[in-house]
Amino acid sequence: MKETKHCPKCGGNNIYISEGGAGAHGSGNIINIGNFAWQAVPVDRYICCDCGYVEEFIRPEHLQRIAETKRPLK
Repeated sequence: MKETKHCPKCGGNNIYISEGGAGAHGSGNIINIGNFAWQAVPVDRYICCDCGYVEEFIRPEHLQRIAETKRPLK
């Protein structure tokens, strides 16, 4: 959806984005990678408003921070 602007589930193009960001007390579209809100990585959500399908993406500039702080899947 992010690149194609179309929903892979229903084919719709009524796509909206909820940009990631940290709110009060650790709320928001984030992945915590530390003990403080400013250390969180935002997660952008792409939402199909035709069928409700949602995809989540980490911005490329934050991927290294995830790799440095999270456990890899083996």
